[in-house]
Amino acid sequence: VVMNHGIIEQVGPPQELYHNPKTRFVAGFIGSPAMNFFECRLEDTGNGLTVQVDGLAVLPVPPARQARYAPFKGKPMILGLRPEHLIDWHDGEKPGVVKVEVLVDVVEPMGMETMIHFLVGGHEMSARVDPTTRAAPDQMLPLAADMNHMHLMDPDSGRVV
Repeated sequence: VVMNHGIIEQVGPPQELYHNPKTRFVAGFIGSPAMNFFECRLEDTGNGLTVQVDGLAVLPVPPARQARYAPFKGKPMILGLRPEHLIDWHDGEKPGVVKVEVLVDVVEPMGMETMIHFLVGGHEMSARVDPTTRAAPDQMLPLAADMNHMHLMDPDSGRVV
């Protein structure tokens, strides 16, 4: 059970809470480091929906999520991506995976992985990359954003849509 100020936010096994949070609070509470939250706008480009994140990129919404997110186009939303869904970019296309470039702020080697910290809209974000990365502070780093694991949230209610 995840509670927020004495109110039950969500009940379920840990993996369910982690992979399918019902609210922004649960999404940010479960996992370390916490899920990244990006202010965004859902737009229809004529070729499908995209998530437009100022200071980061325009990210296509995977086909399997187009219908579910269509009612929210044109509205400000919150995009949630866990650090493990922002990883090293490797050439080659994979469905739902998009290249994004970030300006590295901090590199944190942790043995089996390296955490990369960067700023988007003045907010610190993090990515999990291979420990052999050549990332360095104040340098651009290409990352792969796996949009197949995105979470889209209503900024007013905090509910995952």
